[in-house]
Amino acid sequence: MKSFFKSFFIFFSGMMFSGFLLIALIISFVLLFQSQTNKDLQNDSFLVLDYNGEIIEKPNETSLFFPNNKIRLKDITNAIDKARFDNKIKFILIDGDFTQYPMNYVYEIEKELQNFKKSGKKVYAWFSNSGGSAYTLCTAAEKIAMPNTN
Repeated sequence: MKSFFKSFFIFFSGMMFSGFLLIALIISFVLLFQSQTNKDLQNDSFLVLDYNGEIIEKPNETSLFFPNNKIRLKDITNAIDKARFDNKIKFILIDGDFTQYPMNYVYEIEKELQNFKKSGKKVYAWFSNSGGSAYTLCTAAEKIAMPNTN
């Protein structure tokens, strides 16, 4: 009978420890994801479109250990659309370096940039070495800045 209570106490203690560990893990994940939410913007802020990864149309699985370098096209267009209605965002800056997107994605982003400009806000672009789709994307801007390439 003594060994039964000893075994039961060890089992119960292990279950309690595992429960507390699980709760601590859940709380830490919640705090981690809450810290990644948007902070309050200051007045005269701007949105920077600076993405040199792959754009996809549908989401795929992500892993904590192997994060992917992909963003959804809808996330980009939604960010531009939200910036259009946010009074604290005054303009968009496009960083065109190393951006090679499929042309149909460029046209979708450019269409959203044109809607952004209709709200009276400006779009600027910058790139040092680019071509093709990045150049096409940057033509949506009022001004394009490039370094001298003598």
